[in-house]
Amino acid sequence: MSREKRIELLLQVAEERGQEATRALVQRRQLLDEAGGRLNELVDYRESCARGGSAQDACLGASLRDHWRFLSRLNDAIAEQHGHIKQQRLAVEQSMERWQEAQRQVTILEKVRDRVRAAERRARERGEQRASDDRRHGASGVLAAEEA
Repeated sequence: MSREKRIELLLQVAEERGQEATRALVQRRQLLDEAGGRLNELVDYRESCARGGSAQDACLGASLRDHWRFLSRLNDAIAEQHGHIKQQRLAVEQSMERWQEAQRQVTILEKVRDRVRAAERRARERGEQRASDDRRHGASGVLAAEEA
C-alpha cells in the first residue's frame, strides 16, 4: 500500500471522527437549548404564581401558606435547573473541544496527504525525465557508434 493510500485511510478515519464529534456537539447544544427552555418556563410560571391576584388559580394553592410552600418548591426546581444547565454548558464545551481536535487532525492529515502527493508527483516526474534523458542519450549514443 502506497504512502498516499495509507494517509487517505487515516484521513477517512479522522473525517469520520470529525462527523461523530459534530453530531455529538449538535446533540449537546440541543440539550442545552431544551434545558434553557425548561428554565424559562419554570421562571415564567413562578412569576405568574407570585403575582398574587390569580395566584390560587394559577398555582392551585388552597391557602397562602400552601402558596408560599409551592413557590419555595418551584424555586428549588429552578435552582436545580440552573445546575442542570451548568452541566450541559460544560458538556457543550467538552464536545466543542473534541470537535476542534478532530478538525485539527483532519487538517493535519490533509496537509500530510498533499505533501505526500507532491513528493510522489515530483519523484514520478524525475523518473520520467530520467527515462526521457536515457532515451535521448541512448539514441545519440547509437548514432555516434554508427557514424564511427
